Amino acid sequence: MSMKVSIPGDSEGFFGRTCPSCKSFFKVRVDEFKAASENELVCAYCGHRASVSDFITAHQRERVVSAAKAYAVAKIQDALGSAFRPMTSHGGMFSVSIEYKPGMPPRLHSYVEEQVRRTVICDACSRAAAVYGATSFCPYCGPRNIRVRIRDEIEAQRRALALFDQLPDDVREEARAAGVMDTATADALENVVTLFEQFCRETFESIVTDADVILKSQRPSVFQSLDDADRMFRDHAGKAIRGAVSSDVWLRLNTAFAKRHLLTHRGGVVDQRFLDRVPGSTLAIGQRLVVTRSEAETCLADLEALLTAGF
Repeated sequence: MSMKVSIPGDSEGFFGRTCPSCKSFFKVRVDEFKAASENELVCAYCGHRASVSDFITAHQRERVVSAAKAYAVAKIQDALGSAFRPMTSHGGMFSVSIEYKPGMPPRLHSYVEEQVRRTVICDACSRAAAVYGATSFCPYCGPRNIRVRIRDEIEAQRRALALFDQLPDDVREEARAAGVMDTATADALENVVTLFEQFCRETFESIVTDADVILKSQRPSVFQSLDDADRMFRDHAGKAIRGAVSSDVWLRLNTAFAKRHLLTHRGGVVDQRFLDRVPGSTLAIGQRLVVTRSEAETCLADLEALLTAGF
C-alpha cells in the first residue's frame, strides 16, 4: 500500500529540510519544491547531494510514522469489528453481553516549523532557500556564484555586528565587559581576509588555464596577501587588482590584512613586522591591537568595493 502524508509549511510558504550529512537545517518554498524537476537536493551549507527523501526532518519523519501507525490501527480495528459481533447471553440470574468498541486511533503528529529569518534567492535559478547565516549552495542547482556568495557573507558579518544594537542596555554592557564585542569586531576583520582569499582562489581557478599547476608552485596562503594576489592576477590573468580600487581603499585593506596577521599569529600583540608593514601606525611594540566596530564595518565596505570593481 502507499499513502500520502501532508507536510505543513510555515506562514511564508517554506518547509524544513535537514542535511543527511552535516545535519544542518534549512528550508525551501513548498511551491518551488513541488514544481522542481530535480530528484535530488543539495545541502545549502555543505553541498552534500542526495535524494529529496533523504532530507526529511525529524518532525516530518515522526509525522509520517504517526500516519502509518494510525492507518495500521484503523485496519486492525476494522478487522476486529468484523470478527466480533454484539452478543448477549442469558442464564439464570446472570446475563453476559459482549460488544466491541474501537479505541481512539493514534493522532497525527503535528508541529510548528522552525523559523529561519534569512532568505537567499539563487542568482542562477531564482529559487529561494531560508537559511541560518551565509550559504554556499543552492538546494536545487548546487554551488552559487562566488561573487554573490562573498557579498552574502559580507552582509552576514554586518548583521552580526548590528546585533549588539538590539540588545537591552544592561545585556549590551555585560557583553562589552566580557569582551564579546571586541571578539566580534576582530572576527569580522579576520573574515575579510578569509573571504578575499576564497574569492581570489575560486576566481583564479575559473579564469586561468593550468591554474592548478601554477598554484602548486606558490605557497598555500598566496591569496592572503594583497600584493601577492595582485601579482598572480596581473601575471596570469591580465587583471590588476590594485588598479580596481582607489589608493585609499587599497591602503586600508593592506592595513587590515596586516592586523589580521597579527591577530591570527600573535594574539594581536604588536611586533616590529607589523610596524614595518604599517609605518603610519601609532601603536608600539608590545601593545595589543583593538579593532573597533567602525573599523570592521569600513573593512567590509572596502572588500565589497573591490568585488564591485569586478577585477
